[in-house]
Amino acid sequence: MWPALAGIVTALGCGRSDTEGLGVPGLGDRCMPMTEQRKDFSGFSETEVTLESGHEQCETRLCLIHHLRGRVSCPYGQSEAEALQVDTAANWGIRCRVPGTDGSRPEDRVQVPVPAQKFARQPETAVYCSCRCADTLDETDGGADYCHCPRGFTCTHLTDDIGLGPTELTGSFCVKTTGEYDETEVEASPDCTFDRSYPGGWQEHPYQCGPPVPE
Repeated sequence: MWPALAGIVTALGCGRSDTEGLGVPGLGDRCMPMTEQRKDFSGFSETEVTLESGHEQCETRLCLIHHLRGRVSCPYGQSEAEALQVDTAANWGIRCRVPGTDGSRPEDRVQVPVPAQKFARQPETAVYCSCRCADTLDETDGGADYCHCPRGFTCTHLTDDIGLGPTELTGSFCVKTTGEYDETEVEASPDCTFDRSYPGGWQEHPYQCGPPVPE
C-alpha cells in the first residue's frame, strides 16, 4: 500500500535571500520522497519544485524536491524497454525499484521509463528536509508558524497560492545556498552515466553519480 501523502505541491520556483535566523532541527537532512513508493512514477522534473508534507523522515515534516530530474532512488534511470523487460533473476541490476527493495520481487520493480538524473543536479543538493519561512506575500505576520533560515540557507519563494492544495505548502521555504537552481547550467548538464566498460571501472567515469541503488 502506498503511504498517505498529507500534501504535495509542485510549482515553478523563483528566489529571494534571507540568511539570518536560528537553527532548525532536521533542516537539510536527507529524505526519500514518498512518491517513489509508486512503481508507476516516472520521476520528477528538473524544471519544477515539489513539496511533500507530513514526511516521517524529516523533523521539519517537509521534504523538498528542488529541481531534480528523475527519481532519487534511481540515478541512472531506465528505458521503456528495460521497464517492460521480463527478468526472473534475483538481482534486478541497476534498473529502478521501490526504495528499500532489491527488485527481486516483480511488485517492487518500477514499470515505467525513468530519466537519468542530471549530473549537475543530484539529490545531495536538490532533495532534503526544509521548512516554510514566509507566506505567499513573503511575510511572516499572517498568524501561521514560520521557521528562520540559518546560515547556509536562503528563504526562497517557491510556490504561489492558486487555490489548489493546502496553503501551508505555499510561499517561501529554506533552500540550501549550495543548491540554488541555475536553469542554464542544468539544461546544459550531461546525464548521470553508469558505464561498466569505462577504463578503470564505472567509478572513474566523469559523469557517474554514485552507486546505482543509493543507500
